[in-house]
Parts: sequence; C-alpha cells; structure tokens
Amino acid sequence: MIGNYSIKGPFWALATGTLSPATAAAGIAGINTLSHIGTSGAVWLLGVIKEATGSFPMALIPLALLQIAGIIAVLWINKQETLPVAAAKPRALSAKQHVRHPQARSSHLPGYENACSIKTKLPATLIPGDGIGPEIVKSAVDILEALGSPFEWDIRQGGLAAIEESRDPLPQATLDSIRRTRLALKGPLTTPVGGGFRSINVRLREEFGLYANVRPVRSMVPGGRFDDIDIVLVRENLGGLYVAFEHYIPIGDDPHAVAISTGVNTREGSRKIIEFAFDYALKNGRKKVTVVHKANVLKALTGVFLEVGHEVAKKYEGRIKMDDRIVDATAMQLVMNPWQFDVIVTTNLFGDILSDQLAGLVGGLGMAPGANIGPDAAIFEAVHGSAPDIAGKGIANPLALLLAVGLMLEHIDQPELANRLRTAIDQVLRKDGVRTPDLGGKASTGDFTQSIIRRLG
Repeated sequence: MIGNYSIKGPFWALATGTLSPATAAAGIAGINTLSHIGTSGAVWLLGVIKEATGSFPMALIPLALLQIAGIIAVLWINKQETLPVAAAKPRALSAKQHVRHPQARSSHLPGYENACSIKTKLPATLIPGDGIGPEIVKSAVDILEALGSPFEWDIRQGGLAAIEESRDPLPQATLDSIRRTRLALKGPLTTPVGGGFRSINVRLREEFGLYANVRPVRSMVPGGRFDDIDIVLVRENLGGLYVAFEHYIPIGDDPHAVAISTGVNTREGSRKIIEFAFDYALKNGRKKVTVVHKANVLKALTGVFLEVGHEVAKKYEGRIKMDDRIVDATAMQLVMNPWQFDVIVTTNLFGDILSDQLAGLVGGLGMAPGANIGPDAAIFEAVHGSAPDIAGKGIANPLALLLAVGLMLEHIDQPELANRLRTAIDQVLRKDGVRTPDLGGKASTGDFTQSIIRRLG
C-alpha cells in the first residue's frame, strides 16, 4: 500500500506533463490494481518470500521491483505513442495562413480565427458514416450547395463502412485527411456495445486534441413540452471516465469478478474547458455559466473541476455570472425549470448524459448538433447515432447535421451563411409545416431537403 500512495502522486503530475491523460490513467490504474490485488495475492507473495528469506524487508524488494518495472513500461508505451505520431504529422497550417480577410470577425466558437472567402473554397473532410449517415450527409451537402458552399470536400470513410473497405474503422487515410484540412463534417458512426472496437468518436477526439464539445439546443418546433428553450452545453471531451482504461480482476473461476475503470480530470484540462465556456458565453451574448459537478461524492475527480470553475469565474466577474450545481440536481432542475440555465459546462461523462437530456427538451436527438473543437482541428457532427433500423427507408431527419453545418459555418467565420441556413430551417418547420416522422410529420428526407433548398432560393 505504501508503494500505491508514493507512486500515484507523480503519475498525477505526469498526466499534465509528459504523459497523455490516457497513458497516465493506465499507470494510475496499474497502481490501483496492485493495491486491490495487495489484499490477496500480494499478501500471499509477501508471506512466501518472508518464509523463504526470514526477512520482511527482503520480501518487499520484489514488489518494489515490479512497480518500478510497471512505471518503466508505461513511460516506454508513452514514448512509442507520442514520438512516431509527432514525427509523422505535417506542420499544421496556422490560422493566419487560412485567413482571406484581414478585418474578418472572429468565430462564434472561441479558439479559432479561421476565415475564408466564398470565392475560395476551403478544404474539408467529409465522412458519410454508417446507417442513416450517408442519407443525412447527402442532404447536408445538397443544401450547402444551394446555399453557396464554401467547402471543397475530401470524402473519407469511418466506422463499419471503413471496415468493409479497409478492415479498419478509422483508416490512416481518414486521419491524414483531417490533419491536412483541419476541418471535418461527420455522419454518425456505429460503435459496438459491450465489445468490438473502441469508440471512433473518442479516438478522433484524442487524436486531434478536440478538448471542447459544444452542444446547443433550442426550441424549433412549436407545441412541444417546452417552449423557448435556448441552452448551450459545453462538455470536456478528453478526460474523465472516458479515457476508457478499463480492466477486470479475476477471482476464483470468474474472470470478470471485479471491473475497474480509471477516471482522470486535470487542473489544466479543467481550466481549458471552463475558460472556453466563459469565452463562448461572452462572445455569444450569454449571461451565465453553470459549472456542473459531483464534488460532494467524487471529491477529487470532480472537486478539482469545481475548484477551477470558481478560479476562472473571478476573471469574468461583472461580465458573466457563475453558479455551480450537483449533476443529479441539475438533471432534475432541467425538467422542472430549464429556463434558469444559459451555458452549462461540465465533465465528460456528465456532459454526455445531460446533453441527451437537453435534446429531449426540444424534441429529441434529431434536433441536437455537436461541435468538437481543438487547437488544430474541428469536427462537426449530429449527436445522434446511426439508426440502422431506419437506414435506407428515406425517413431520416437530417436536422441535427444541418444545425452542425451551421456551427461549422460560424467556425470558419461565415455567420451570414449560418443565419441563412437557420432561417430557412425555421421557415420550413414553422411556416411550411414540413417535418419528418420523428417530429410528427410525414415528409421524407428528400422532401425535407428540397423544402429547405426552395426556401434558400
């Protein structure tokens, strides 16, 4: 147990230094595992060595050597993980190299000052995805063309479609394309439940350091359970329990007797996402940021997040209000009085859950776009899944992806195009009454698409 506490601290430091959060989590989890095993296997081993040598200190030496070997292994893995990738990456274009207009306004999404001229197309990666993905992506591309698309698409595969084509759910060619364009629009990708390959969405976020996940929701179809909803959730995208370092400890004949998952939140990561949320609120005329946590129970894992939240809030005092809520209370209050919320910022797992709840307030996941923002790349998507049960039936709702396109247009400093798109969507839903079956209508994907194109014309 002494080794557990003496070694865990340096790994936390490494998480914000030389190691990536996922690798540091692996090291911490390994130490945690030793402490769990220490109540049984390690105690037995100590006894055996002590009986053989007659010395308790001598019995501690092999265990110390095992922990040192574990640390060396983790450091070696991190070196293999980072050095070849860094060597393979071409030098990313700076924001200034993309800017066409010196006086261009900054993006609504903070952290990226890209701008492009309508006359000069901006390279962007297009991933059709799985299930209904190709149908809604086609809808988005057709509508963008009618709008005057500023994008030159590089079409790449991901998910099950990529496995069929290259036996890899996230091919290197797709990664290289995003690394080159620094911008992507992505259809939903299937992730197996309980087994199979790891979530491609998580891998993309880690690969490109997409630390901020922005998920806005607003009431668009009148007559729902809640009207006048306009809330933005900002989710930390790289840490928490989604570092996904999980393992089992066997007991007896049960190989899965104990399941362990390691969560990692760093002070640096918390500060980046909370500052992002406050900057977003400031640039978009928002009034309040709510920091959501579970520090009453997870005192370390989410306590650091709450602590940093109060520190950051002081810098925006007098401009943006700040309050904090426990996550379960937030979930209840979102149903009882959602209008009290403006911008919510929270950790990875809580953000994933609450953003789905927010979507439910305005009609479901078919109304929920997502933007994943990092220092050198941004990926835009619909929040919903691939819906294989309705794939090919022509009834998929493309609205979430279209709203993601609006976020993408703002990101490249084209707010006029984004506003035109949103206006056309509102007119089709409210004035024309054209809606897909999930919104209580009868329109096909094609009908909905053509209705928006007509409004744009």
